[in-house]
Amino acid sequence: MIKKYLAIDIGGTNIKYGLFDINLKPLSVNKVVTNTNIRELSIQLTDIIEEYLNIIDGLSISTAGIVSNDNKIIFSNNNFTNYKDFNYNYFLKDILKKNKKNIEYVVLNDANAATFAETDNILSNFICITLGTGVGVGVVINKNLYTGIKGFVGEVGYISLEGECIDKKLSFSNLVEKLNKIYDNTKKINSKDIYYIYCNNLECKNIIDSYINNLCEVLKWFYLMYEPEKIFLGGGFSHCDIKVLDLLIVSFNKWLKNYLNQTVDIEYSKQKNNSGMIGSLKYLLQKNNLL
Repeated sequence: MIKKYLAIDIGGTNIKYGLFDINLKPLSVNKVVTNTNIRELSIQLTDIIEEYLNIIDGLSISTAGIVSNDNKIIFSNNNFTNYKDFNYNYFLKDILKKNKKNIEYVVLNDANAATFAETDNILSNFICITLGTGVGVGVVINKNLYTGIKGFVGEVGYISLEGECIDKKLSFSNLVEKLNKIYDNTKKINSKDIYYIYCNNLECKNIIDSYINNLCEVLKWFYLMYEPEKIFLGGGFSHCDIKVLDLLIVSFNKWLKNYLNQTVDIEYSKQKNNSGMIGSLKYLLQKNNLL
Protein backbone atom coordinates (compact mmCIF):
# COMPACT_ATOMS: atom_id res chain seq x y z
CA MET A 1 0.00 0.00 0.00
CA ILE A 2 1.28 3.48 -0.89
CA LYS A 3 2.05 5.55 2.17
CA LYS A 4 0.31 8.92 2.32
CA TYR A 5 1.06 12.05 4.33
CA LEU A 6 -0.89 15.17 5.21
CA ALA A 7 1.02 18.47 5.05
CA ILE A 8 -0.50 21.72 6.33
CA ASP A 9 0.85 25.25 5.83
CA ILE A 10 -0.71 27.88 8.11
CA GLY A 11 -0.22 31.38 6.74
CA GLY A 12 -1.60 34.73 7.77
CA THR A 13 -3.94 34.74 4.76
CA ASN A 14 -4.63 31.10 3.84
CA ILE A 15 -4.23 27.58 5.19
CA LYS A 16 -2.91 25.33 2.43
CA TYR A 17 -3.08 21.59 2.92
CA GLY A 18 -2.39 18.59 0.77
CA LEU A 19 -2.11 14.85 0.61
CA PHE A 20 1.31 13.64 -0.60
CA ASP A 21 2.99 10.34 -1.29
CA ILE A 22 6.38 9.36 0.12
CA ASN A 23 8.11 10.86 -2.95
CA LEU A 24 6.61 14.28 -2.13
CA LYS A 25 4.25 14.07 -5.08
CA PRO A 26 0.98 15.93 -4.35
CA LEU A 27 -2.13 13.76 -4.61
CA SER A 28 -4.46 16.64 -3.77
CA VAL A 29 -3.95 20.24 -2.65
CA ASN A 30 -6.55 22.59 -1.15
CA LYS A 31 -6.73 25.88 0.70
CA VAL A 32 -9.09 27.79 2.97
CA VAL A 33 -8.99 31.33 4.34
CA THR A 34 -7.18 31.38 7.68
CA ASN A 35 -9.27 32.18 10.72
CA THR A 36 -6.63 33.96 12.79
CA ASN A 37 -8.40 33.63 16.15
CA ILE A 38 -6.82 30.64 17.86
CA ARG A 39 -10.13 29.04 18.89
CA GLU A 40 -11.49 29.14 15.36
CA LEU A 41 -8.11 28.17 13.93
CA SER A 42 -8.05 25.10 16.20
CA ILE A 43 -11.42 24.04 14.82
CA GLN A 44 -10.22 24.54 11.23
CA LEU A 45 -7.11 22.44 11.84
CA THR A 46 -9.03 19.72 13.65
CA ASP A 47 -11.50 19.44 10.77
CA ILE A 48 -8.68 19.21 8.19
CA ILE A 49 -6.69 16.63 10.15
CA GLU A 50 -9.67 14.43 10.99
CA GLU A 51 -10.79 14.45 7.35
CA TYR A 52 -7.57 12.61 6.40
CA LEU A 53 -6.56 10.90 9.62
CA ASN A 54 -7.70 7.41 8.70
CA ILE A 55 -5.66 7.30 5.49
CA ILE A 56 -2.37 8.99 6.44
CA ASP A 57 0.91 7.67 7.85
CA GLY A 58 2.25 10.99 9.08
CA LEU A 59 1.46 14.68 9.52
CA SER A 60 3.57 17.79 9.00
CA ILE A 61 2.66 21.38 9.84
CA SER A 62 4.37 24.62 8.92
CA THR A 63 3.11 27.76 10.58
CA ALA A 64 3.71 31.47 10.97
CA GLY A 65 5.23 32.41 14.32
CA ILE A 66 8.28 31.28 16.26
CA VAL A 67 8.05 27.54 16.96
CA SER A 68 10.14 26.14 19.81
CA ASN A 69 11.92 22.83 19.48
CA ASP A 70 9.15 21.27 21.61
CA ASN A 71 6.41 22.48 19.21
CA LYS A 72 5.11 25.48 21.15
CA ILE A 73 4.39 28.91 19.65
CA ILE A 74 6.81 31.16 21.50
CA PHE A 75 5.91 34.34 19.65
CA SER A 76 3.41 35.42 17.02
CA ASN A 77 2.82 38.75 15.31
CA ASN A 78 -0.45 40.66 15.19
CA ASN A 79 -1.75 38.62 12.25
CA PHE A 80 -2.96 36.03 14.78
CA THR A 81 -5.00 36.44 17.97
CA ASN A 82 -3.89 34.58 21.13
CA TYR A 83 -1.55 32.31 19.14
CA LYS A 84 1.39 32.82 21.52
CA ASP A 85 1.87 29.84 23.89
CA PHE A 86 -0.28 27.54 21.76
CA ASN A 87 1.12 24.05 22.33
CA TYR A 88 0.96 21.84 19.25
CA ASN A 89 2.07 18.76 21.18
CA TYR A 90 -0.99 18.97 23.43
CA PHE A 91 -3.26 19.86 20.52
CA LEU A 92 -2.13 17.07 18.18
CA LYS A 93 -1.84 14.38 20.85
CA ASP A 94 -5.39 15.15 21.91
CA ILE A 95 -6.67 14.68 18.34
CA LEU A 96 -4.71 11.45 17.92
CA LYS A 97 -5.92 10.08 21.25
CA LYS A 98 -9.54 10.97 20.50
CA ASN A 99 -9.32 9.18 17.13
CA LYS A 100 -7.23 6.27 18.47
CA LYS A 101 -4.42 6.94 16.01
CA ASN A 102 -0.67 6.88 16.47
CA ILE A 103 1.30 8.66 13.73
CA GLU A 104 4.48 10.71 13.61
CA TYR A 105 4.21 14.48 13.23
CA VAL A 106 6.42 17.57 13.03
CA VAL A 107 5.73 21.29 13.42
CA LEU A 108 8.04 23.86 11.79
CA ASN A 109 8.12 27.60 11.43
CA ASP A 110 6.96 28.40 7.89
CA ALA A 111 10.23 30.06 6.83
CA ASN A 112 12.22 27.05 8.08
CA ALA A 113 9.88 24.74 6.19
CA ALA A 114 10.22 26.78 3.00
CA THR A 115 13.98 26.67 3.43
CA PHE A 116 14.13 22.92 3.97
CA ALA A 117 12.08 22.47 0.80
CA GLU A 118 15.10 23.71 -1.16
CA THR A 119 17.56 21.13 0.21
CA ASP A 120 19.21 18.87 -2.35
CA ASN A 121 22.35 16.78 -2.78
CA ILE A 122 24.43 19.70 -4.02
CA LEU A 123 24.04 22.74 -1.77
CA SER A 124 25.48 22.60 1.76
CA ASN A 125 24.92 26.17 2.98
CA PHE A 126 22.14 28.52 1.94
CA ILE A 127 19.41 30.80 3.24
CA CYS A 128 15.81 31.33 2.18
CA ILE A 129 13.86 34.51 2.83
CA THR A 130 10.07 34.30 2.55
CA LEU A 131 8.29 37.52 1.64
CA GLY A 132 4.56 37.17 2.07
CA THR A 133 2.18 38.59 4.67
CA GLY A 134 5.25 38.85 6.90
CA VAL A 135 8.95 38.06 6.60
CA GLY A 136 10.84 34.95 7.66
CA VAL A 137 14.33 33.58 7.18
CA GLY A 138 15.57 29.99 7.24
CA VAL A 139 19.18 28.84 7.38
CA VAL A 140 20.77 25.58 6.23
CA ILE A 141 24.34 24.85 7.38
CA ASN A 142 26.16 21.68 6.31
CA LYS A 143 22.88 20.39 4.80
CA ASN A 144 21.08 20.68 8.17
CA LEU A 145 18.35 23.14 9.10
CA TYR A 146 19.83 25.48 11.70
CA THR A 147 17.28 26.88 14.16
CA GLY A 148 19.46 27.62 17.20
CA ILE A 149 19.04 26.42 20.77
CA LYS A 150 15.34 27.31 21.08
CA GLY A 151 14.29 27.91 17.48
CA PHE A 152 14.83 31.68 17.20
CA VAL A 153 17.26 31.78 14.25
CA GLY A 154 15.93 33.82 11.34
CA GLU A 155 13.15 35.54 13.28
CA VAL A 156 13.89 39.03 12.01
CA GLY A 157 10.32 40.30 11.66
CA TYR A 158 10.38 42.63 14.66
CA ILE A 159 13.85 44.07 14.04
CA SER A 160 13.50 47.72 13.10
CA LEU A 161 14.68 49.04 9.74
CA GLU A 162 14.44 52.82 9.35
CA GLY A 163 12.03 53.00 12.28
CA GLU A 164 9.62 50.30 11.05
CA CYS A 165 9.61 46.59 11.82
CA ILE A 166 10.76 44.38 8.96
CA ASP A 167 7.56 42.34 9.04
CA LYS A 168 5.71 45.44 7.84
CA LYS A 169 8.43 47.15 5.83
CA LEU A 170 9.18 44.08 3.69
CA SER A 171 5.70 42.56 3.72
CA PHE A 172 5.03 41.70 0.10
CA SER A 173 1.29 41.81 0.77
CA ASN A 174 1.66 45.40 2.02
CA LEU A 175 3.67 46.30 -1.09
CA VAL A 176 0.97 44.97 -3.42
CA GLU A 177 -1.75 46.75 -1.42
CA LYS A 178 0.18 50.03 -1.61
CA LEU A 179 0.67 49.70 -5.36
CA ASN A 180 -3.01 48.91 -5.87
CA LYS A 181 -3.95 52.19 -4.19
CA ILE A 182 -1.71 54.16 -6.53
CA TYR A 183 -1.93 52.38 -9.86
CA ASP A 184 -4.92 53.45 -11.96
CA ASN A 185 -6.36 50.17 -13.14
CA THR A 186 -9.76 48.51 -13.06
CA LYS A 187 -8.18 45.16 -12.21
CA LYS A 188 -6.26 44.56 -8.99
CA ILE A 189 -2.60 43.93 -9.62
CA ASN A 190 -0.73 40.89 -8.33
CA SER A 191 2.84 39.56 -8.29
CA LYS A 192 2.95 39.00 -12.06
CA ASP A 193 2.08 42.67 -12.74
CA ILE A 194 4.87 44.19 -10.65
CA TYR A 195 7.46 44.58 -13.41
CA TYR A 196 4.94 46.01 -15.87
CA ILE A 197 3.86 48.80 -13.52
CA TYR A 198 7.52 49.31 -12.57
CA CYS A 199 8.16 50.24 -16.18
CA ASN A 200 5.00 52.27 -16.70
CA ASN A 201 4.32 54.27 -13.52
CA LEU A 202 7.00 56.48 -11.95
CA GLU A 203 5.41 56.63 -8.49
CA CYS A 204 5.08 52.84 -8.40
CA LYS A 205 8.66 52.49 -9.67
CA ASN A 206 9.93 54.57 -6.76
CA ILE A 207 8.02 52.43 -4.26
CA ILE A 208 9.34 49.19 -5.78
CA ASP A 209 12.90 50.58 -5.86
CA SER A 210 12.60 51.44 -2.17
CA TYR A 211 11.36 47.92 -1.41
CA ILE A 212 14.27 46.36 -3.34
CA ASN A 213 16.78 48.61 -1.54
CA ASN A 214 15.39 47.64 1.87
CA LEU A 215 15.47 43.97 0.93
CA CYS A 216 19.12 44.38 -0.08
CA GLU A 217 19.91 45.74 3.39
CA VAL A 218 18.43 42.66 5.05
CA LEU A 219 20.27 40.36 2.64
CA LYS A 220 23.53 42.04 3.63
CA TRP A 221 23.01 41.10 7.29
CA PHE A 222 22.44 37.46 6.52
CA TYR A 223 25.12 37.19 3.90
CA LEU A 224 27.76 38.49 6.29
CA MET A 225 26.55 36.22 9.10
CA TYR A 226 26.39 32.97 7.11
CA GLU A 227 28.16 33.52 3.77
CA PRO A 228 25.72 31.23 1.92
CA GLU A 229 26.40 29.54 -1.40
CA LYS A 230 22.98 30.63 -2.59
CA ILE A 231 20.04 32.78 -1.47
CA PHE A 232 16.46 31.72 -2.21
CA LEU A 233 13.49 34.09 -2.12
CA GLY A 234 10.05 32.67 -1.45
CA GLY A 235 6.51 33.77 -0.67
CA GLY A 236 4.43 35.98 -2.94
CA PHE A 237 7.57 37.79 -4.10
CA SER A 238 8.74 34.61 -5.86
CA HIS A 239 5.84 34.90 -8.33
CA CYS A 240 7.11 38.19 -9.74
CA ASP A 241 8.60 38.41 -13.22
CA ILE A 242 12.24 37.28 -13.29
CA LYS A 243 13.14 40.87 -14.23
CA VAL A 244 12.11 41.99 -10.72
CA LEU A 245 14.56 39.48 -9.30
CA ASP A 246 17.19 40.84 -11.70
CA LEU A 247 16.77 44.30 -10.14
CA LEU A 248 17.63 42.83 -6.77
CA ILE A 249 20.52 40.71 -8.06
CA VAL A 250 22.19 43.65 -9.79
CA SER A 251 21.86 45.88 -6.74
CA PHE A 252 23.01 43.30 -4.20
CA ASN A 253 25.91 41.89 -6.21
CA LYS A 254 27.14 45.40 -7.02
CA TRP A 255 27.50 45.98 -3.27
CA LEU A 256 29.02 42.54 -2.69
CA LYS A 257 31.50 42.95 -5.55
CA ASN A 258 32.66 46.31 -4.22
CA TYR A 259 32.84 45.10 -0.62
CA LEU A 260 34.24 41.55 -0.89
CA ASN A 261 35.06 41.21 -4.60
CA GLN A 262 32.61 38.35 -5.09
CA THR A 263 29.00 37.63 -6.04
CA VAL A 264 26.32 35.17 -4.93
CA ASP A 265 23.52 33.32 -6.73
CA ILE A 266 20.03 34.56 -5.85
CA GLU A 267 17.01 32.60 -7.09
CA TYR A 268 13.28 32.31 -6.56
CA SER A 269 12.34 29.30 -4.48
CA LYS A 270 11.56 26.27 -6.63
CA GLN A 271 8.53 25.05 -4.68
CA LYS A 272 6.64 28.38 -4.77
CA ASN A 273 3.31 28.18 -2.88
CA ASN A 274 3.84 24.57 -1.87
CA SER A 275 7.18 25.23 -0.14
CA GLY A 276 5.76 25.18 3.40
CA MET A 277 4.00 21.88 2.83
CA ILE A 278 6.88 20.27 0.91
CA GLY A 279 9.51 21.46 3.39
CA SER A 280 7.71 20.35 6.54
CA LEU A 281 6.92 16.96 5.00
CA LYS A 282 10.49 16.57 3.79
CA TYR A 283 11.65 17.28 7.35
CA LEU A 284 9.26 14.64 8.74
CA LEU A 285 10.49 12.02 6.29
CA GLN A 286 14.14 12.79 6.98
CA LYS A 287 13.53 12.69 10.73
CA ASN A 288 12.13 9.18 10.32
CA ASN A 289 14.89 8.06 7.91
CA LEU A 290 12.49 7.76 5.00
CA LEU A 291 14.37 10.02 2.57
